[in-house]
Amino acid sequence: MELTLNFVDEIDPVAIYAAIVATAILVWEVIKWFRSGPRLTGRTQPNTIVVGGFPEDKDTYVFVEVRNVGDRRTTIKGVYLIGYESFWHLLRRRGKFNAMVVHEDPAYPLPFVLEDGRVFHSKLTQTDEIVELSRSLKLFVVVGDSSNRRDLHLRVKPIREDKAQGD
Repeated sequence: MELTLNFVDEIDPVAIYAAIVATAILVWEVIKWFRSGPRLTGRTQPNTIVVGGFPEDKDTYVFVEVRNVGDRRTTIKGVYLIGYESFWHLLRRRGKFNAMVVHEDPAYPLPFVLEDGRVFHSKLTQTDEIVELSRSLKLFVVVGDSSNRRDLHLRVKPIREDKAQGD
């Protein structure tokens, strides 16, 4: 008994259309799955001064802003300062300098629940040691959160000599 397979000479355009649509929907669902959950972005701003308030604050700070641009909330567990000798050490997560930032802002107590679309602020005092570390190492403010993703690393670029405009 001989088995022969016959292919249709004509291609069915409806089947091709259905295959393209199904593939596009599958790709979109995979993209949505990867993008779901909390997604943190942020920035650091050295040489920041506080204007107003009582008592007057004469210190200079490295300001940290973190946004949750994802679709679920997360909990900020801590803010850290880590210095790496090179980007290779950063990839391997081998910090030469590690410090925990004492976060005392009453508006953002730790742990802090960061809802989707909201912002978290922190600041660390810009000491001479921080300025020197920003120049000698790849310095990062690291924000740890409760999601399963890696902690958010925000680069502190080398800080210039002129600390703040008001000094």
